[in-house]
Amino acid sequence: MSAAASGVSPLIRFGRWSALTVGLLYGYFHHGKVARVEAVVQKNEETKAAKAKAKHEEQAKLLAGSVQMDTSAADFDFERWLQTVAVTGAKH
Repeated sequence: MSAAASGVSPLIRFGRWSALTVGLLYGYFHHGKVARVEAVVQKNEETKAAKAKAKHEEQAKLLAGSVQMDTSAADFDFERWLQTVAVTGAKH
């Protein structure tokens, strides 16, 4: 220690070390709390992404089957057309 540091009051040094210790403890516990919340948020986002991907794949599957949209055509399938309209929101 230098001569200048040794002249600091013991009360001041105690206060500094106490503030440092409290700050470290606060940071440690706060990080744990934030990490738990972030894990829940990430899980919810993954669930939403999986649902959106499944819905998109279902729509792509329905649209890939070349649904006949002309109701007067001989190969018109009403059930398939109805599913496609329900999924895509198409108005025909």
